Amino acid sequence: MKRGKTESIDKVLGLFLKQSGLGVKYKEMEVVDAWKDVIGVSVANRTEKIYIQGGKLYVKINSSIVKNQLLMMKDGIITALNQRVKEDIVKEIIIY
Repeated sequence: MKRGKTESIDKVLGLFLKQSGLGVKYKEMEVVDAWKDVIGVSVANRTEKIYIQGGKLYVKINSSIVKNQLLMMKDGIITALNQRVKEDIVKEIIIY
């Protein structure tokens, strides 16, 4: 058996995800998973639905007060989520 250059599993997996086109989907899932940690438990408990499509994060909130607060914090939330996943995935947040 011929031994080649060794690579870390993290690097190999990252390369596979990038080449297969699954890297963006994986990062989008990370953004959705990070929502609770970034935004906090009380707001996460008011979140009914969350998904990302085409760089837009869609968030359904069941409280008008929380919805208004989030609308004022959109830019900061986008920055925090993107920093969390170390990539510019979220371009816009649609709160409904």
